[in-house]
Amino acid sequence: MSDILDKKFADCYTPKIKEFVALIEGENHRLLPEPFIPVYGKGYSKSPVKIMFMGWETRKAHGLEEFVKCANENMQDALYWFSEEFDDFEFRHWRSNLGKDFWTFNLRFLAKFHGVADWKEFVRDDEKHGHILNGFAWANCDSIERYNVTAQNNGVSISDWRKIKAASEIFDSPQLIFNALEPDLVILLHWQEEEDWLLAGLQVVSESEPHPYLWHYNCLLNSREIQIFWTRHPRGMPNMGIDYDIIIDEIISIYGLNVVKKAR
Repeated sequence: MSDILDKKFADCYTPKIKEFVALIEGENHRLLPEPFIPVYGKGYSKSPVKIMFMGWETRKAHGLEEFVKCANENMQDALYWFSEEFDDFEFRHWRSNLGKDFWTFNLRFLAKFHGVADWKEFVRDDEKHGHILNGFAWANCDSIERYNVTAQNNGVSISDWRKIKAASEIFDSPQLIFNALEPDLVILLHWQEEEDWLLAGLQVVSESEPHPYLWHYNCLLNSREIQIFWTRHPRGMPNMGIDYDIIIDEIISIYGLNVVKKAR
């Protein structure tokens, strides 16, 4: 990893984690979800195109008690709470049998973007494609998942969850995420968010709607260009008659055209 990127990531998220821990001091932590802190691969900072996949929320997170203890004892481990599984490419197996899910979409996109003929090669041979699998970042819109996703099934009261959820909103800022990880290409896979939330603090240079369920924004953040593509979560695409491959091809084509224009 890049020392410069690591430092910037730590500078952005260390105070937020400390603030979050202070906000929930004295509250019930048991069996509640810990906040999702974005993760990035070991090759992300040196990737020719820094790609970020931005989903909705995690599922089955229930380690808040352990996360708070870790943050108080070893902030480095708290910053990279989700990194061990990510660095081992476990996300290759976080897919549904139907293939209509967040990680199948991401792997299919990476294959098409990097010219890999079959995205399933990532599953069969992680060593051959390690430079691709460790070259992107993963973020979520909501750092704490909805009550009915995990906490309710764990027997946690909704009032306890609401306190943690309210405190976690300090993490739910695209500007924070983009500042920390400086992506070149962001693919936002959560249609229900608000445009004002997404674009707060960004200078929008241009925007377009190349597909009924795809928006493209060319933005500047602190003089850095970010291209953002916003579409539905992959689980909902089939119900809307949306073809994965059409969306993926549109994103890659538009991104490439903008890079060419910039080079001129």
